[in-house]
Amino acid sequence: MEQLDKHGLDKAYQDVNHIYYDRKYNTLFISGTNSTNDLITDLSIPLNQLENTQRYRQALQLVNLYDPRTIVGHSLGASITNTLLNHFNKNYIKYQGRGYASPIVLNAPGMKTYRKIGDPISILNRQANILPSTGINPHSYN
Repeated sequence: MEQLDKHGLDKAYQDVNHIYYDRKYNTLFISGTNSTNDLITDLSIPLNQLENTQRYRQALQLVNLYDPRTIVGHSLGASITNTLLNHFNKNYIKYQGRGYASPIVLNAPGMKTYRKIGDPISILNRQANILPSTGINPHSYN
């Protein structure tokens, strides 16, 4: 994992909206499930309804405001990143994306995903690159 991604995701998990924008690197970071409110958002993933969630709308606002070069997400945040890239990268690759422990099955254009062996959340993402396991939680991003 890139050190920038770890730092940015750490900041996103600490943010009240679970999103952090790094101006220096022009990168938007979106955390995964962080509260009981996010469980409802998690349920929207298999129903293909992420675009109707508050987390997605907040991320979309920041993409429109900052026009980041890269969008990075973990778990739920990776699903939101993938949905954003599906929206913006239809005709050409406008944004690059990286997702860690993503529950998505198909990557959007411009999206790279990473998973660890034993992660039950990202097990169906066969396009993901395998990262070495560190610690006891295979669903972590670090």
